[in-house]
Amino acid sequence: MLKLSKKICYLALIILASCAQQQPPDGGIKDEKPPQVAGTRPQNKSTKFGADKITIKFDEYVQIKDPSQIVISPILKEKPTIEANGKQIEIQFLRSKPEPNTTYTINFGNSIADINEANVLSSFSYVFSTGDFLDSNTVGGTVVNSFTNKPEKDIMVGLYKQVGFTDSTLQKNYPNYFGKSKETGEFLIENLPDDSFYLVAFKDENLDNKYQKNENVAFVINPILAREETANLALKLFTPESYLPNTLLDTISKQKGKYQLAIYNPTDINITTNLNGIYSQYLRGKNNIDTFNFYSKELQDTGYLKLTITTKDSLQKIQLKSRSKSKYPEFLLYAVAPIKPIDTLKLYSSTPIDSITVKQMQIKDDTLYLIPNYFKQVSNFEWHIYYPFAEGKSYTLLIKDSATKDIYGRYNKSLTTLITSKTTKEFGTIKFQLSNTKFEPILFQLVSDDLEEKVVFEQSKNIPQELIVNYINPGNYKLKVVLDRNKNGKWDNGNLKKREQPEDVFYYNQAITVKANWDIEQSIDIKQIISNLKPIK
Repeated sequence: MLKLSKKICYLALIILASCAQQQPPDGGIKDEKPPQVAGTRPQNKSTKFGADKITIKFDEYVQIKDPSQIVISPILKEKPTIEANGKQIEIQFLRSKPEPNTTYTINFGNSIADINEANVLSSFSYVFSTGDFLDSNTVGGTVVNSFTNKPEKDIMVGLYKQVGFTDSTLQKNYPNYFGKSKETGEFLIENLPDDSFYLVAFKDENLDNKYQKNENVAFVINPILAREETANLALKLFTPESYLPNTLLDTISKQKGKYQLAIYNPTDINITTNLNGIYSQYLRGKNNIDTFNFYSKELQDTGYLKLTITTKDSLQKIQLKSRSKSKYPEFLLYAVAPIKPIDTLKLYSSTPIDSITVKQMQIKDDTLYLIPNYFKQVSNFEWHIYYPFAEGKSYTLLIKDSATKDIYGRYNKSLTTLITSKTTKEFGTIKFQLSNTKFEPILFQLVSDDLEEKVVFEQSKNIPQELIVNYINPGNYKLKVVLDRNKNGKWDNGNLKKREQPEDVFYYNQAITVKANWDIEQSIDIKQIISNLKPIK
């Protein structure tokens, strides 16, 4: 009898547990309606607020899907607890109470959804004032990437009161008011007092609600006055420069006879040495970090290479010494075959070449061995080899063993390179008819229509009205126009400390499709492109 009673109790518990689980009903029309607010306590948009708890009631069971979307502005010293409980959401102020005479906005973004189908209630806000009235001014606009003009989402847009604002305010203090940008880049900060603010937007990577120097940032140069409505602010988000131009990041001397300097964004720089017979090489790198290589065949392990780095603002002297018993850098010879019919066959060396025997270099055409028409030395590391290659035909470059000798007295191994250039018919051509090219100083670019935006063609000076771009691979491309304020032929980044905005970027509103063996005529009004301020979506 006791065993039977236990079984009955166990069965009753299972039934009760299954009843307690909230499950959508089987069959019927799918619920696509988001939950609706049935009431709030205290009432939404109330004044003289003094409650410790806010309760928001809904017409169905709800959940908080993404708590990170909940924004409380102004920021409280300690966040209240926000929890879903059946058909209501409860907000509990524990130790941090709202400031007096202040209007607060709790924006839930897309965090509230029903239990069954996860239908989202978008952009619901609860507003209250601890004073006698609600502040009603707004600030809105759009955040876009400064280099691509594409919308930036989840960017914290902060307002800092002008009174008391200093250079250290951003790192030390929270914004007085803030909002977050949507998927479209749009943002709106509501219920603001009549006051003047500095606006700084940033990608809050560590979620501390404060701007850090390494975080992407956008700003408005002058203070803005929140009066009734301030909208249509265009914020250009950029990645701050990691270092000042000409910053020496590293010195490397791991190999015998080779010395390297890694310099950030070298600008108007001059590097001299204390020795003759030094071979120098400049290599452009990624992220504005470039390398200067120096090679010497005379300097031994015990000697120092002394370098003087001179810029318009500074003079720096350093000395480098190779590691004891280190080896010379590896000697490699390699060729880069032409891709387009107008390209040149290029020969590169990993170390400086001391001598080269042209007769030991041949071009094989089927069974014939041909001598190149002309060799041009570009540097001790690069040569151009000229020969009238027939379009679409295959050749072989043959470089015999010991044809070249580097400065360390080493000879190359034999090298064989296949050469096959495309025919003119495999490429397309765009004939641009440009107007208003002198409307503003610009950098005119044709880039690939993808995330990489690989530059296919660019020109910044003396841009003609009729511009022909030949030998373009088939594909989709877009026109990009940079407003080149300082006329240096490249896009320049912003600088928050100097209050300098990044250079404006504009796009032609249609992609250009290039086909093989096809000429496209395209009329472009530069002034019209620059007047189009809408971001690409």
